Amino acid sequence: NLAGLGANTFTGHQSLGDNKKVILGTGGDLEIYHNGSDSIIHNATGNLTLRGSYVQLNNAANTEAMLSAAENGAVSLYYDNVKKVSTNASGVDIGTSGASCHLMLFDSGQARFGTGQDLKIYHNGSQSFLQNTTGGLFIDNTANISLRVNDGEDGVQINANGSVELYYDGVKKFETTSGGASVTGNLGIGETSPSFTDFGSNTGGLELDNV
Repeated sequence: NLAGLGANTFTGHQSLGDNKKVILGTGGDLEIYHNGSDSIIHNATGNLTLRGSYVQLNNAANTEAMLSAAENGAVSLYYDNVKKVSTNASGVDIGTSGASCHLMLFDSGQARFGTGQDLKIYHNGSQSFLQNTTGGLFIDNTANISLRVNDGEDGVQINANGSVELYYDGVKKFETTSGGASVTGNLGIGETSPSFTDFGSNTGGLELDNV
């Protein structure tokens, strides 16, 4: 027991057996020891504070970074010594430049946006959802917008400063133009499967049914 000896200087290693503790504080609030399997720092009062202008947590061999924190800078998390998540002045970065990284959510796990969590994006195991509960839902793009089905088949094509195109089974059937609209094939109004084809020299037809 060195408690009453004042300041002490050790010039060599101090060896303690398993479960033998270095106990600090008047009430024995901080303990450092090894239990035979794990090493433990146990604080029982207040906060446990680790100070440093740059703090890094490495693996046992000291060959890989696992966590780093810089004063006035980023806190970063690593996977297999590769940085995957970093904080910045604006928020959070996922991955680093040139690295392929993903944000993965399990089924029914939601990415939520807005103070009231008004916009949700998720997959429930069978279907994918983009759900908005407040105001309008806007999709803005400086170039074209394409809606595709069946792993790449065109459904709707919205062209910047141009036409809107509608497709059937990957084939364009309707297109807006500067003068109105253009139809490829027959146009049925009140008819789900227009079959009128005898329209003089024109290639398409117009069929009105129950209107």
